[in-house]
Amino acid sequence: ARKWYEEAIKMDDNYAEPQIALAELIYLDAKAEKDKMNQLGNSKEDLNKKIEIDKVYQSKLKIALPYWERAEKLSPDEPKVLDVLYMIYTDLEMTAQVTRIEKRMKTLGLLD
Repeated sequence: ARKWYEEAIKMDDNYAEPQIALAELIYLDAKAEKDKMNQLGNSKEDLNKKIEIDKVYQSKLKIALPYWERAEKLSPDEPKVLDVLYMIYTDLEMTAQVTRIEKRMKTLGLLD
């Protein structure tokens, strides 16, 4: 699927749908790491595992981020794009970007 999305983007880099689909595919890889962390308990061993998994998670989020930022440029009002960007920015502790996305979501009526 990734290859097809990349080909579609090469044909038309302003085509939002494959950009969003590719971003989602890459994000799902990062999200799988977060799911692993959430399944662990609170033992010392699990906490150490969480730290290691979090490093991988953060790294994968940084890989996914440019794809979502490109998707936002192509579809700035798409709720799914804004929601995922909000989560990524929050998990990467990018406060200014979180604030920007919150403001955009409020403007669109997606947040109270």
